[in-house]
Amino acid sequence: MISKPLSEAEPGPVLLVDHLDANEKICRRLREVGFCEKAEIQLLSRGGQIICNVCGTRLALSRALAKKIWVKQERPKI
Repeated sequence: MISKPLSEAEPGPVLLVDHLDANEKICRRLREVGFCEKAEIQLLSRGGQIICNVCGTRLALSRALAKKIWVKQERPKI
């Protein structure tokens, strides 16, 4: 699967965090709120802010921050 920034993902399917592309301080904070590598998230909306479900909690992110979170679509479970 090819990864892309969360800001470019389509709402709906479960996504896996592939990697974070930010400085150490931002990466640490993103991991603290649940955006760890291999974490399952769901993009809910790409309006003015990016809204996603992470660890059972809805979070709103700026588009600039969402560009630093690289995701890929989870493969369907057979």
